[in-house]
Amino acid sequence: MNFQKIRLDFPHGARVGRVTLAAPKANVIDCALGFACRAARLHLRRALAEDLPALESLYLHDLMSPDAVEGIRAFLEKRPAPWNQPEKAVPA
Repeated sequence: MNFQKIRLDFPHGARVGRVTLAAPKANVIDCALGFACRAARLHLRRALAEDLPALESLYLHDLMSPDAVEGIRAFLEKRPAPWNQPEKAVPA
């Protein structure tokens, strides 16, 4: 491939769709970091939205003990939970 270094001014870059944001030279780093943070947050939201059902299923079906499931059921049904496992001592 033959890449050429081309200087692109803002009006031409905006017209051909290569420039979407302009910033003063003194603020370029701050603007780039802000842009990168917004892009990362958007990507994270999309990834979580796609993966949330699988993560929820893994947590509820594979990682929770039977006592934990019973505890949630008892809470939702407003009744005491009959625990099967002995209580663990909580450090003070």
